[in-house]
Amino acid sequence: MYVADQFRGPIVGRYEIFGSPRYARDQTPISLTWGFAVVALAWTIGLTTYRRWKRRSLAIGLILSATATGILAMFS
Repeated sequence: MYVADQFRGPIVGRYEIFGSPRYARDQTPISLTWGFAVVALAWTIGLTTYRRWKRRSLAIGLILSATATGILAMFS
């Protein structure tokens, strides 16, 4: 998320209820791109690990956990 924070733009304040930053521009494209990049990279590494080194449990764990993380990043 630190990589995506560089592209988010200026902060215009904070939300009173949650204390999270309020940005000047819409953050949906940045969040979708960042989440998709996490999922794509994890699937690429996971499938390569699964096929090449036969580390099935590592590959499946990487794919499942990174897919969940990417989906959460898309909707945050």
